[in-house]
Amino acid sequence: MFADPMSRLANRPSLTEELQKKFLEHTTEQWMDILLPHGIPAGPVYDIGQVYSDPRVRARRMLVEVEHPTAGPVKHIGVPVKFSHTPAAIHRPAPLLGEHTTNVLTEAGFSPSEIEALLAAGVAKEEK
Repeated sequence: MFADPMSRLANRPSLTEELQKKFLEHTTEQWMDILLPHGIPAGPVYDIGQVYSDPRVRARRMLVEVEHPTAGPVKHIGVPVKFSHTPAAIHRPAPLLGEHTTNVLTEAGFSPSEIEALLAAGVAKEEK
């Protein structure tokens, strides 16, 4: 019934039911001890609090705090790719709504008068 991928797919509801029953027999830690030595990829499914408590996540600096001009300190996900010679970092918070409107529209090819018309019409917003 579950011997090959096509059978497992065809019988997915039954397989899910069987696996759910089986996984209740042990704790997450016990399952890791059972599965990993056999080369079976496995890992716990964390909630958001558990993610940022994990020592590996902390060691890789995947939670960083940045000072935002209106919101105060804001937590962000850190840079996932780590380079030894050119380390990346988050240096500033997300922009305010409309903070870079003129720059973005200019780069998109709008003239100063077109940008002014968009702002005047309320189509675009600029925050200084």
